[in-house]
Amino acid sequence: VSTGAASILVDDAAFSAASAPHIEPTPVAAASGNGSAAETGASTAGSTNARTGGVRYLAPGSRAFDSAQAGGGNIVINEILYDADSDAPDDEAEWVELYNASETSIDIGGWSLRDGASSDVVQQLVVPAHGFAIIGASTAFLDAYPKVDAPIAIIGGRIGNALGNDGDRLYLIDGAGMVVDAVSWGDDTSVFAPAIDDVPSGHSLERRFTGVDSNDAGDFVDNERPSP
Repeated sequence: VSTGAASILVDDAAFSAASAPHIEPTPVAAASGNGSAAETGASTAGSTNARTGGVRYLAPGSRAFDSAQAGGGNIVINEILYDADSDAPDDEAEWVELYNASETSIDIGGWSLRDGASSDVVQQLVVPAHGFAIIGASTAFLDAYPKVDAPIAIIGGRIGNALGNDGDRLYLIDGAGMVVDAVSWGDDTSVFAPAIDDVPSGHSLERRFTGVDSNDAGDFVDNERPSP
């Protein structure tokens, strides 16, 4: 925010006439605390609030999704190895790196990771302020990266139903069932459309700039040398 002049360079933009959307105000019942509409379950224009297994799925691009992103403690999915090139079975060698852009450590015990089929609860993990933490599918992560100096949680075998090598989605969900961050790659366009490009076996998907999240596939690049 500035009172000074500014310039913006825009690539691949298209403009067309449109009417302002008409949004009916949604009354929110008084309750203790200061819950937002997204937190209380009030309907939000453009969002998808289908519930499955207690998890609230929100449409990327909706205000409810953006609110969940902003309110998630600044934790983002920062790097994913979904197609490992190792001696261990592929699903056992998968891992996800999280980054905490906030000024304080955040305990994500009770949060979960979900792919397109199932979810896993992270029993205990603290992500340090301006720091990283790793969620590994199995102890194969410890064998492959014995010198990683970051908090590590092992969830017991595989992430979700094993992350798809040709395409899948990954949600980070907090203890209240809100989507904090989400990505999709390959042939899965459920989060990003187009999705992040699939990468070769042994490569990871990594944010172009650590912690920078614009909810776009372009946030991620191919890392040929995974770096948890």
